[in-house]
Amino acid sequence: MPAKGRAVYVANQTFVADVDGVPQTFKRGVTLVREGHSVMKGREQYFDLRKDVVHWEVEAATAAPGEKRGTKAASE
Repeated sequence: MPAKGRAVYVANQTFVADVDGVPQTFKRGVTLVREGHSVMKGREQYFDLRKDVVHWEVEAATAAPGEKRGTKAASE
């Protein structure tokens, strides 16, 4: 079982639901949703836990806005 909040669920039937006021189609066996996403609230029965999803920790390649990366120029 993935760490809390890291699980991924797959739609177990096709349905349409509003996400932030926009209708979205969730396709059976295709649409993936992260644990805790607002679309799951009250619709838990439409999703099954995906046990074959791997989560890789990935470091961002760029600095956040306003930050400088810790690199030196090639000539240094």
